[in-house]
Amino acid sequence: MKIRYEFATETVEIEVSDDWGSLVIDLDRQEYNNNHAETRRHYSLDALAFEGEEYGKVDQAMHNLIEYQDLREAVSKLTDQQQYIIINHYYLGRSYTEIAKELGISIPCVTKCAERARKQIKKYFSDPR
Repeated sequence: MKIRYEFATETVEIEVSDDWGSLVIDLDRQEYNNNHAETRRHYSLDALAFEGEEYGKVDQAMHNLIEYQDLREAVSKLTDQQQYIIINHYYLGRSYTEIAKELGISIPCVTKCAERARKQIKKYFSDPR
């Protein structure tokens, strides 16, 4: 079997046994696949100017994640009842009526508790950390 190597200045053919030839071809294929996989998975941050839209999405996603983590931290500073009301109303979409029935308290009490919680969250974001 002949193995052909192409260089910038010349092309060389080498005669090898079939076993060695199939091994070289297999290794070349594996090397190509590994290099190809690596280029598909990784982005150059230098290409930001050229692929602004895609990196803009990544940047926005990271910004949203940081804001989400900050919001989780702010909610964790609330009382247990306030956390329960905020999570159930804003994240799970439940009404104040449903929450009030479940907790066995009045609807105005749930509303007032949620209002206090929102004020505390707002204060958390306005205070320098």
